[in-house]
Amino acid sequence: MLSADLVLRGGSVVTMDAAGTVLPEADVAVADGAIVAVGPALEVEAARVLDVRGCAVTPGFVNAHTHQCLLRGTKEDRPLETWLDELCFPMEHALQPSHTVAAAQMNQIEMIRSGTTTFVDMYRHLSDIAPIVDRSGLRAVLAPQIMDVGNGRGETWEEAEDFVRAWAGQHPRIDAWVGPHAPYTVHAEGYLRARRLADEVGTRVMTHLCETRFEVEEVTRREGVGPVEWLDRLGVLDGLLGAHGVWLSDDDRERLARRGASIVPHPSSKMKPGSGGAGRAAPRRAPGPPGRPPGGGGATPRARRPRGA
Repeated sequence: MLSADLVLRGGSVVTMDAAGTVLPEADVAVADGAIVAVGPALEVEAARVLDVRGCAVTPGFVNAHTHQCLLRGTKEDRPLETWLDELCFPMEHALQPSHTVAAAQMNQIEMIRSGTTTFVDMYRHLSDIAPIVDRSGLRAVLAPQIMDVGNGRGETWEEAEDFVRAWAGQHPRIDAWVGPHAPYTVHAEGYLRARRLADEVGTRVMTHLCETRFEVEEVTRREGVGPVEWLDRLGVLDGLLGAHGVWLSDDDRERLARRGASIVPHPSSKMKPGSGGAGRAAPRRAPGPPGRPPGGGGATPRARRPRGA
């Protein structure tokens, strides 16, 4: 008889195999942190058995875009650019590591309780956040938030480079990417520097992209082309992970697909500030299991789904 540490009994198991198989009443056995058997009425002895009849058993969700902060519910009725200028950017100038540590602890507890096992975080003080991820057991991609335009506050380039070099590819569950904030808060040289760093250490670049009409209009006014084409001309688009993609044109989608870039649609967080819906935004989904990109601890206001929906 098979031995295991944990058995989940009688759930509807969503296998996520190529055929989309769902086993309506099946067991899942786990040993040494890995799934060792799946099937109906498994003959297995385990130290812990959970009755999960009436529950769905799925792979862990991926929160593909978040900022681990403490802003949920604040000034939710503002357009994004107003919310950033009136609340988010001024707050970030006062942000201390102790604040982001507290936020990360709360955010990761919430993610664990929701079934999220992997998240992608673009924010600040990540040298203090990575040890929390190490203790929580979650998987994470951490990208230092970098800004060099406007009144926002990100990490300095020196801080960002030190973090990426220290963590990229160095931990079994934590990776480091480069996170220029957005085309309206980062100059061309900033994106080029991000690409050079990512290529040097063998990692990726992530950014907010076509999140609002304001962003598209501002970049078009400044550069003569929209954000996607601008980043393509800079040579930054290859393998990029872009957050939101609300205001993508058909040409944008084709460019993103050609360059192997991914877009993380974020529709619920765009509802309250009225930024629009993602529509056909994504040429590809972010790689991995089903994405769950809620915007973190209020980093971008989100509309909640009614309980039980």
